[in-house]
Formats: sequence, structure tokens, C-alpha cells
Amino acid sequence: MSDNASVFIALFSYNRPVLLENAVRSIDKYMPHGDRFIFDDNSDREGILVFLDTLRARGDWGVYVNPARKERTFGGFYENIHRALSMALEQGYDYCYLAEDDGQFVRDASGMVAEASEIFRQCEDALVICPWFVQRSRPMYIERADGSKEWRMEYVEGVGAYRTNTGFNTTGVFNLERIRRAGGLNFIDCYGTNFSWNSGHWLKKGYHNFFLKAPYVAMVPWVGSLASGQKIAEGVERSPDRLLMREMTPEEITYFCDRNPEVAPYQEYVSFRGDEDRQPAWFRAGEMLDQYYRMCAGTVASEDKFGMSPIRLPRVSIGDESKITPNAVHIRRYEEYAAGVIEGTTSSKAERSWQRKLLNSFLPPFIKRIFIPVEFLIQNAVGRWRRKYGSGLLSLIKWYVGYLRLCFRLRAERKALPFNR
Repeated sequence: MSDNASVFIALFSYNRPVLLENAVRSIDKYMPHGDRFIFDDNSDREGILVFLDTLRARGDWGVYVNPARKERTFGGFYENIHRALSMALEQGYDYCYLAEDDGQFVRDASGMVAEASEIFRQCEDALVICPWFVQRSRPMYIERADGSKEWRMEYVEGVGAYRTNTGFNTTGVFNLERIRRAGGLNFIDCYGTNFSWNSGHWLKKGYHNFFLKAPYVAMVPWVGSLASGQKIAEGVERSPDRLLMREMTPEEITYFCDRNPEVAPYQEYVSFRGDEDRQPAWFRAGEMLDQYYRMCAGTVASEDKFGMSPIRLPRVSIGDESKITPNAVHIRRYEEYAAGVIEGTTSSKAERSWQRKLLNSFLPPFIKRIFIPVEFLIQNAVGRWRRKYGSGLLSLIKWYVGYLRLCFRLRAERKALPFNR
């Protein structure tokens, strides 16, 4: 990065004061350069309102609050992403780093944008470079129902980054000059859940989302999602010292920088929540556990197919033909949107809200953390599996067995790490 390269830092928040304060602290400490701005989605909790006023008084953070929150999936999250990128483009910045309040820098990132700049220089198809870790629960290789097969990531030799099969991300360093050269942002913000549409848009233009070999940012796991209006970050707010991430040790940093890049940068290899790691990380608590178990089972199935755990990612050199197939689902959704086929999506929040209220009313946080199978059975026994997964309870049990198998594998992998011996 040249000395005069400019960076716009956009941090998105909604009603999670402990997480927001933690994210701000980590950015202040580990990412010293860049103009900082918070985009809040009309929070109404007193703690976060007081903190936003404190930041305004400090003067080193700009604060924008949505005047009215949209009642849809993810609220105004994507609207704020659009606003942040548009502001950065209009004000002439070179790069825009998008961050979410459940992210935390775990090591010095003073050279992160310079590292991203070098990757952009070498990889013409890079639009955004994500500095986050990868979760062990996410399959790296997928076999779809239609028979198609695809890798989600590949390591680009000599670059220090992974190319993915997506064209967009809600977090990461965006190359704003490439957006300008491509004719502008053309951001799609129609339905509330806009990731795949925007990903397909940029994949059609030949761009990809990249991940760093040695990440800087970890997700604070198991905190719940407030995007759909659920206030379920209680665990973090009651025990922040135990649930928030800790800083990486020098040994851990060395491992991630020097490890075999065919192994993805898994967050679970860095201790979070003290040393209580017993399962792959997940970004939600108390909801969507069927999706979580299904992903874990998919990861185990792909590893069984290749006979390795964790799975080894393919390598390519700069200029070689990519082994990554752009995400066909994202491209199809964008093409349908461009053709006017899709009229919009509706949120099933109202259908699920009574289930979540039941779950969160009768199970204290410590019970939910310890007895995840109970949470799983309650959640699906009340009918969600009937509505969304026609294959029924047998499939859910199969996925849960896959989750247990992945837990055992993760424990063995962690014990084998050089800094844990």
C-alpha cells in the first residue's frame, strides 16, 4: 500500500452493546490507520445508545443511525452496507474495510491493508479480501443434488490468499478502484437477504472474494443474531471475559503464517471461550441448529470421500486456470433478478418467533451451551423441520451424528497442533 492510500472503515451494529464495544476496542488497538465510521441499524437498547453518544463525543468515530429500521430479514444491514460503500466511493477512498460487530481483531493488523493491496496487485480477479478465519463447520467441497461438484476455496501460490467461489462478502477489504472501473457499485438491496444476488453480480463480471492465509479477525461465536430482531446475545453480555476472543499468542501466529496452506485457516485452532472448545464454531446461539448440524455433516461427508481430516484444498499458481467453479446458485439468482423473475422474498420470522421465545424462555444460557442436543430436539420438535426439511426427523438425526463426528475430529486436530503439545 502506498503511503497516501486511503482507507474507510465501516463497522455495522444493531443492539449488541458488548459486542460493539469489543469490536471498537479491537479496531482502535490493532488497525491504527483509516477513517472510522459506525453504521447502526436504529438500535433501541440503552447500552448501545450511550456508547454511540460516547463515540460521537470522542470525535474519532463517525456515527450514522438509520432513521427507521426495516422490518425484514437482516433489517437494514444490507442497506447500511450499500450506504458505506457508496460513501467510500463518493469520497474518493482507495479501500473500504467492512466489519461487523461480532468480529474481533486478535492480532496486530497494521499491515493488513498493505497485504490486501499486494494481493489485489497480483490477482486481477480479486474484488474483496476477507481477513476473517474460516469455521470448521463449513464444508470446503460440495456435491449438490443435481450432481454438480465444486470446491469452495483454492490456495493461490505465491499470493498468500485463497480464492473462493463467491464474488462478494459482507466483511473484508474492498478494492474501490475496481468497483469504479466496473461501472460502479450497482448494489442490490431489495429483499433483505442480498448476499447471493450481489455475489452473482460480481461473479458474472469475473471477480471473486478472497481470504487471507493468516487471518486477523475472529468471529465471536455462539452469540446469536440480532439481524432479525432477536435479542439473544445474553451469554456474551453476562460473561464477556469467558466468551469473547482472546489475543493470539506468538506461537499461534507463527503456526498460521507458516502452516501448510492446503489446510484452511480454521478459527477453532485458536482458543476461544478460554479452553472450552468442544465443538465447531457457529455464529448463532439458540437458532438454526438444524442448518448447523447439516453443515457439520456435509463437512464430515466430504472428508470421508477424500479420506482426510481436515480436507486439503487445491493449489493453483497465478495465471493458471482456476479449479474453483463460480457459485452457480448465486449466478442463477442474479440472472433471475436481472430478468425480473424474482419478485422478492418473505421472512419467516413471525412463524419462528414463538419457537425461539419458547426456547429462550425455558432454557437458561448455561443449559443451552452445555446441552445443545436438548436445544436441537426442542427446536425441531415444534415443527420447523416439517416446514423446511421434507426429509424429516431421520435426516436431522443423521446430521446430528455428523456433528458429533466432527467434534471428535476437531478435538484430535487441536491436540496435534504444535502449540498445544
